[in-house]
Amino acid sequence: MSQVQKTTLKRRLSELQEQRSHEHESPEKVVVKSQPGQSKCEAFPATNTCTRPQAEKNIQPQNVNTGNEETQQNKVATPENDIKQRRIIRACRASESRKRMFFRRFSQEDIIGEGAFGKVYAGIRKKDGLPVAIKYIPLKKAKLIQDGPIRRVPAEVYFQRQVNHPNTIKFLEHHYFDHHFVVITERPNKCVDLFDFLNAFGEVLSEDEARPIFREVLEAVMHLDERGILHNDIKSENILMDITDGGRVKLIDFGLATHVSEEPIKSFSGTPHFCPPEFHTDGQYDGRKATIWSLGCFLYDLLMGATPFNNAEQAATKSARLSQHFSEDLFEFIGMMLRRDPADRVSLQQLMQHQWLQPAYEPQQSTLRTYRLLEGC
Repeated sequence: MSQVQKTTLKRRLSELQEQRSHEHESPEKVVVKSQPGQSKCEAFPATNTCTRPQAEKNIQPQNVNTGNEETQQNKVATPENDIKQRRIIRACRASESRKRMFFRRFSQEDIIGEGAFGKVYAGIRKKDGLPVAIKYIPLKKAKLIQDGPIRRVPAEVYFQRQVNHPNTIKFLEHHYFDHHFVVITERPNKCVDLFDFLNAFGEVLSEDEARPIFREVLEAVMHLDERGILHNDIKSENILMDITDGGRVKLIDFGLATHVSEEPIKSFSGTPHFCPPEFHTDGQYDGRKATIWSLGCFLYDLLMGATPFNNAEQAATKSARLSQHFSEDLFEFIGMMLRRDPADRVSLQQLMQHQWLQPAYEPQQSTLRTYRLLEGC
């Protein structure tokens, strides 16, 4: 907020207080209009002012004519109401203090991403100039997980703290203020998500281009599996390419992550294009088998420029096709992941050992017709 805006706001607040002091003489309502460019709480300005939600602004008793002044005064005067107000004041002051401390340590720059669970900004850690990503997750949208006897944290924080792999984004720390969880992760100097990369450079990849990318994503997924974690949203938008590190890819966005469970999962929270067919036919699915299916859809998308299906119903009733110029080994490799019967799908370890994924692989080109149905799909 500029100095001019601050001065204008201060003046209008003074006018409002003066008008409220004469409310018993005038029945007219007071309307405060925001100035152009005035910041809102959801904009996360890098300032030291407390951007409180509207519901918590009026924390002091006001002589407002509600049509039932006696009831209003009695309500304000109760000990319970007084305790509640004091708690709100303490919470707002604590939030303001945490926010000031945060912006002493980090500077916030332009927005670099936005999704269903929040906004992501580029940032800098001031003490050493480290580029970071700052993700704001609204409390009301956060999927919270018990972390200790009394504390709960977002899934994004809970699971990212448990992983440490070259192909997963590195978690640094998290904060809470203005009714938002603030998650700090590394941000490579020159990076782009795989979705934008594909759109900028031709939309599809060759087998040789897709192989190292898929292998690194598979290594990240195997690392999660060893720790009993399912990512649940593997897609090109959640794969970051680090241009400064030879194009190394990093799996990001753990907002939908869950624990691996032996019990079937009866709800789907990921992207519909990657939903396995058994969710349509049976209303439930195995988390590990669904991960194999999503990996098959992801690789298909890299090579064909689109996912094989739009939803679980299509996956259960239609067949996927690949262009004829791909190798026989690739047909086999993708077909192993996109088996309609989950019991027929391979494991992560079997995928890693397949000959198509080996660095020294030399593909044998197929001579079949223009498109070929994937067997078992």
